[in-house]
Amino acid sequence: NMIGYFLKEAYEKSTGAKKKQIANLIGNINQMYLYTNMLETENHILQSREDEVNNEIFYRYENSYLPNKLEELGVVDGDTIMLGNLEFEYKK
Repeated sequence: NMIGYFLKEAYEKSTGAKKKQIANLIGNINQMYLYTNMLETENHILQSREDEVNNEIFYRYENSYLPNKLEELGVVDGDTIMLGNLEFEYKK
């Protein structure tokens, strides 16, 4: 990228304390990229786990007595159902 190219060029042309400052800046930027990549990876893992949990919840719901019980209570297609903090639209 342009920042990397600019810093590399500035680093190669500089000397002394300025070179050390640029090296520190490059190191800090590299750490930021590593941290950002780590956060993106963790976010992807968490999203995958959340999807798996939701799939399991719906599987258990669909294979339980709850759909029949909800119909007995008068729930119709399109009603909003809340199970704890999980909200979904009832579909027959």
